[in-house]
Formats: sequence, C-alpha cells, structure tokens
Amino acid sequence: MHGLTTLLPGLWFLALAIALAWALRRWFDPVPARCWAAWGVALAVLFGAVLFGGRVMLPLGYLTKLPPFGGLGAGAPPGNPLQSDLVLQIAPWLVRVREAYAAGEWPLWNSLSGAGEPLLANPQSQAFQPLVWLALPFPVAAGFGLIAALRVLLPLVFTYLLLRRQEISELPALAGSLAYGLAGFLQLMLGWPLAGSASLLPVLLYALVIVDQRGARRDGLLLALATAAVLLVGHPETSLHVAALAGAFALSRLLSRPAGRRLALARAWGVAVAIGAAFAAPVALPAAEYLPRTLRVEILEARQERLRAAAGAEDRLGDGPRQLGAAARLVPHAAPNAFGNNRFRAYWGRRNINEDAGGFAGTAA
Repeated sequence: MHGLTTLLPGLWFLALAIALAWALRRWFDPVPARCWAAWGVALAVLFGAVLFGGRVMLPLGYLTKLPPFGGLGAGAPPGNPLQSDLVLQIAPWLVRVREAYAAGEWPLWNSLSGAGEPLLANPQSQAFQPLVWLALPFPVAAGFGLIAALRVLLPLVFTYLLLRRQEISELPALAGSLAYGLAGFLQLMLGWPLAGSASLLPVLLYALVIVDQRGARRDGLLLALATAAVLLVGHPETSLHVAALAGAFALSRLLSRPAGRRLALARAWGVAVAIGAAFAAPVALPAAEYLPRTLRVEILEARQERLRAAAGAEDRLGDGPRQLGAAARLVPHAAPNAFGNNRFRAYWGRRNINEDAGGFAGTAA
C-alpha cells in the first residue's frame, strides 16, 4: 500500500469506532468523549503505524528461514520466531477464505494443503468471524492490523460499559478497561484467533447484564450476536473458557435475584443464546466433526499417554530454578521479563516469554 491508500485502514477503523459510539448512544449506554480520547491515545500508540503508515503486523522476518527467501538473511530471523504460525497458517487460511468469497463460493475446502483439507470446518480459518469480515475490504496484510485494532477496541469499550453497569464510577471503570484491553494475553496473541475470545468476553458479559437489568428486544439481540461471535471466534478451547466464565457469571446473577424472577431471566438469556448458537451452528458443527480426526488431536493424545506413563516422575518441563516455586510463577504477572527474555539471552522462566507474559495485566494496574 502506498500514498493515500496507506490511510484507508485507519480511516475505516475510525468510521467503525464512530459507528460503534453512535450505536451505543442510540440503543445502549453512551460513552463519554474523554474515554474515547483515552482509548484513542492507547490505540494510536499500538496501531498508528499499522493503520495509517502502511506497516504490516505480521512476522515476515520468519520467511527468511524458508525458500525462496532463505538467502536474504543470516542467523535467527528478526522478531519472535514463536509467531511463525501467523505467516505459515493463519494468514494463508485467510487468503483461501477471501479467494473463495471473491469467486462467489463457500470457503469449504483448502486444496493447497497437502492432498487437501477442510477449510470451513477448520475453526482457525475464521471464515465467519465478524471482526475478520470487517477487514475484508483490505488485503490480508493490511487487514491483520485492522483486525488487531478491533480486537483491542472492543474490550476497551465493553469492559468500561460492563463496569459502569456494576455501578462502578467512571474513572475506575476507565482504568479497568485499559487494564483488560492492554493485558498481556490479548496483546501477545492479537494475531491468533484465540485473542478474539478474550476480546469478545466483555461484550458477552455486558449483554448478559443488560438483558438482566433492562431486557429490551435490542438487548436480547446483542446477547445473540455476542454468543454467535464467541462461537465463531476460531478457537474452540478459549471459546469454551469464555462460555464457562459467562455461565458462572450468569449463575451468580441468577442466584442473587428473587426466586420469582429467576425463571423469566433464565428464559430471556436462554432464548438469545440459543438463537446465537443456531446462527453459528453451520460452522461450529462441521468443526466439531472434523477436529477429532486431526493430527493435532493425535499428538495431544500421545502426549497425554506419555504423561500418564511418567506419572510421579520429576517434572522436566520447567527450565528455571525450581527453588523459587510459586514466586517464579507469580513475579511475571507484575514484570513479564523479570527472568530474562528468550529473544536476546538466557531465559529463566518456566516455559517461555509468551506463556509467562500471557498473564501480565500491567504493572500500573
């Protein structure tokens, strides 16, 4: 992308943010302009170069390890090699999905992977993920940055709205939204579908609350859309985590209501969730049939078998000083690089920087 076209992803993102602000003010809860300004500063720092400067939010340096680019660089590729999945799997699957849509076809089959494999039934192809659809007007490379920015915008806005619905005042709610929206798990995994689960969790919780507190038809529609979006996120494991947390949250609210109001509330939630699940079923059901047959499942089953066989043996997974015990696991939540950084020198965490920093919610928070 060159010239003025480099501004288009940013302008499209601004248009989507304005539309979201208008919809919230019109049908749900208005958000003060000062909150949008605070989030805008954070988003500009994180994504300004990607949305307005033509930069690419993909680890393209890893391609120097592969033909025909192997001669372009010596030594370790730039960036984090643990992100190689983005250029080897996630982006290519998105390309195949887009090509199918451009040809007027359903994205059912990926003929370019070995002898062929399901595409729609592969959740990580994200064929029906709403945030991915919003990036369809742009090439995959530019769309990656746009999707990432949307994955941060949603939790910023809806965490704030959720906290305000819990009768928390504006400034703490804003601080909470920044702590969650900028948390380590979401920021580290922005390129992967599983970040979508963390991004949509506040939307789902807010929808549950507003159906409980107000119960208008538009509130039920929001809950149905949030449910469908979570099921279509492209990562069944974290979708299940979100569903479990939302279920526990809903149960806690249900038990806090007078007995006479519980059935009506459960029915309102159930109808909306069922509609959302039905919308996602044409994608979720093929995935449920396909995934148990994949190589990944065989690898996981073999690993579980090895772990069962080695039960009681010394844990060899940790690569750091075991005498630190719980401290070695807790310190990275406040300082993810406390034990080093495996990109530049010996790393003393239990696994790697991605996993340890995944729980990091921010030192200031």
